[in-house]
Amino acid sequence: MRIQSIIYVLLLLLCPHAKAQDVPVKLQLKWWHQFQFAGYYAAQIKGYYKAAGLNVEITPGKQHLSPVSEVLNGNADFGVTGADLLLNFTEGQPVKVLGAIFQHSPYVVISSAKKNIISPGDFKGKSIMCAQNQGIVELKALALRYGTPLDSLNLVEHTWKNDDIVNGKADAMTGYSSVEVFQLREKGHEVNMIRPSNYGIDFYGDVIFSSKKMVETKPDITDRFLKASFAGWEYAMKNPVEIVRYIMTLPGVKERGVTEKALLYEAGEMKSLLLPNVVQMGHMSETRWNDILDIYKRLNMVADNQGLDGFIYDRQKATEENLLRKALIVMGIIIIVLGLLFAYSISLKRAVRKRTAELEEEIVRRKKQEAGLEKMSHELQARNTELQQFAYLTSHNLRAPVTNLRSLLKLFDKTVMSERNRMLFDKIEISVANFNQMLSDLNEILSARKREVTPFKTLVIENELQFVLQSISETATEQNLNLSYDFSAAPIVECSQEVLHSVLLNLLTNAIKYKQPGSNPEVSIHTHLEANFVVLTVKDKGIGINLEKHASRLFTPYQRFHHGTDGKGLGLYLIKTQVEKVGGRITVESKENSGTKFCVFFKQNN
Repeated sequence: MRIQSIIYVLLLLLCPHAKAQDVPVKLQLKWWHQFQFAGYYAAQIKGYYKAAGLNVEITPGKQHLSPVSEVLNGNADFGVTGADLLLNFTEGQPVKVLGAIFQHSPYVVISSAKKNIISPGDFKGKSIMCAQNQGIVELKALALRYGTPLDSLNLVEHTWKNDDIVNGKADAMTGYSSVEVFQLREKGHEVNMIRPSNYGIDFYGDVIFSSKKMVETKPDITDRFLKASFAGWEYAMKNPVEIVRYIMTLPGVKERGVTEKALLYEAGEMKSLLLPNVVQMGHMSETRWNDILDIYKRLNMVADNQGLDGFIYDRQKATEENLLRKALIVMGIIIIVLGLLFAYSISLKRAVRKRTAELEEEIVRRKKQEAGLEKMSHELQARNTELQQFAYLTSHNLRAPVTNLRSLLKLFDKTVMSERNRMLFDKIEISVANFNQMLSDLNEILSARKREVTPFKTLVIENELQFVLQSISETATEQNLNLSYDFSAAPIVECSQEVLHSVLLNLLTNAIKYKQPGSNPEVSIHTHLEANFVVLTVKDKGIGINLEKHASRLFTPYQRFHHGTDGKGLGLYLIKTQVEKVGGRITVESKENSGTKFCVFFKQNN
């Protein structure tokens, strides 16, 4: 890279006319002005394009306008489109993808919460608004990945009217998680959103592209445009408020009813799609593109022998070819460069030898550290085992003396004692009872951590719930428990029956115990699939928990956060221990006086 930098600097010195006049360049966006294209606006208003010797005209898109056609017809030099550009390439169109801005596609399937469409399995028989080159491929791939036949989907033309999924004209639609979801929620509509990436359909989002002719004949302009655009995106993601205010001044933005609040929401959502602090702007992976190509093949949209050769722009190779072309014009400069390189290579060899020796020493040192850490890990595991065994033996050995002590206390006749002795005797009885309870709790905790869970079975969740409800029927009837459940999205689970019963029993009794004063307990239970987990959600309308204050202690033993109710504070600790032993996890959402929602993730092997 240093060699290329030296050549580039020398060429600029010899050819000062190269940037004497800005080169006109036209960029065609795929949609109207919005934060989706913030990086290009930033590159323009912050002078990045100007510094690169480019005079860039940014043209917004609109319905039924294809950025690919605009570029190939010569109406634009560069364009912004989606991963479906790969389809244009497989059809023989001379396009090249230059860089990926969105590392994850923003397309999601949006529906009214009333429709209860929470997984791809719910697509069957539903009318879904979609459009070519606007997320339809991801929708089909999502259905196939989930096992939903494509002929069971009712795909209708997208009207781009969000209210159509609210007023019943359609059940769902494709859209952006950063735009349409906000617009609907801002109007007070509750919506469900299904992300294809949660089911392994992980397409790139917006990509920059150009024609093969543009890239091959004007590699210098292509490279300068990309560098300036990527710099603009880095600035935009660090300064969203400034760019939002600029977008509000662009033609048509206010007229469409767009607000600063909507644009800032879009900017926040885009951070998880662009990953600006994780991935270099514009980064692309040939492996990712091959994965996308494989999905197209499974959808019979591309021939099985189709490859990626010639589709992905090799920025480094193009830059090197461009520099070589210029270097040939000024061959005389090579002699100077070679002289500099010779001197540099000598110093570089010395530096390499020195650095190699340092690295070898570092490798030896780290190997010693790793050996020490491994030994320490084994020692800690052994001590932990010894500590658990000690605790178990101590609890077990103390049980007999405490039992004897309780028996001896029963032999005393308190009626013949003085009032003071009777008071002291009562305190002794209480202390012994508390000590006995503490030993029982300790045994329960150690047993939960030590014993093996019962073998996994295929369980019908509704049947197991009815079994648990029978065990608490008196309490449920006495408290007028109002229980609703829906297991249609995931009716069965591979799990230990003991663990599932423990989870249901503890969460239901907690919901009854911590209900709102003066009201009947209300509990809803439902399930859904998420990746390779069955997720059991238990939601109540009780007094809730202050998680800001108690989150760190929620799943630890002997923690109680409300006074005036019975309990030892062990239930949540025990079910968390049991769930984690079977490869799952548990999460909680709660606010004081607003109820609590527990989500228990049961890992499925198949």
